[in-house]
Amino acid sequence: EEKKEDNFYRRERFYGKFERVIPLPVEVKAEEAKAKIEDGILKLEIPKVQAEKEIKVELQ
Repeated sequence: EEKKEDNFYRRERFYGKFERVIPLPVEVKAEEAKAKIEDGILKLEIPKVQAEKEIKVELQ
């Protein structure tokens, strides 16, 4: 893809190693992540970390 505008010029090439980092809004279990490609579409399944449940303790 090539894009030209007044103050920038961008070209992406599709060969060699490719890496893209996407920050996620919640904590995840990276060791349980699954990825697969079907018909040229990358599908990622990354489970969220379950929040610890609050425990109420009565004080006497």
